[in-house]
Amino acid sequence: MSPFISYFAYGSNLTHSRLVARIGMCQVRATATLSGYRLAFHKRGADGSAKCDAHHTGDSLDRVRGVIYEITAEQKAVLDRYEGVGFGYAMHTVKAVVDVTSPAEDVSGGAIRALIYLAQSEYVDPRAVPFSWYRDFVAEGARRHGLPAEYVGTIEAVPAVQDPDKRRHRENTRILTTPLDRLVSAHGS
Repeated sequence: MSPFISYFAYGSNLTHSRLVARIGMCQVRATATLSGYRLAFHKRGADGSAKCDAHHTGDSLDRVRGVIYEITAEQKAVLDRYEGVGFGYAMHTVKAVVDVTSPAEDVSGGAIRALIYLAQSEYVDPRAVPFSWYRDFVAEGARRHGLPAEYVGTIEAVPAVQDPDKRRHRENTRILTTPLDRLVSAHGS
């Protein structure tokens, strides 16, 4: 049994540097697709802005693209706190289909069971709007992992607002633009 947990990231944690800043170094296993779900920026965050949700539709034409990371149980415990498990997101298990062009040759075109954070219904607010830095994490992560240009464009087209907390905006922009190796050494991982 592997000491790693497969985690499907589809929101701001698509950007590897965002996840590393939160939990330390982790490996990208594969890019993957989750069918029957639609990407929605409608989960109300603690800061009042919208966060991502892989909203279950059951429609096989709906798809959420993402990345499978390998994380440890200790990293998952840290990530659970960041994601607000029980206070906005709930942990679920899904079967994601690995992209044929994925770097994970051992599972290319196959499926991986992975953990995912999905919005709890009482935290869904269709009027919520993401902060620009949050939307940029999602778009940049999709771009860096080579997800289809049309998918990236859909994310970039999501309306966003400026974060009124300038310190938070600067910190998140710094994470987005800092090379991964510098974040790893700063995190001590």
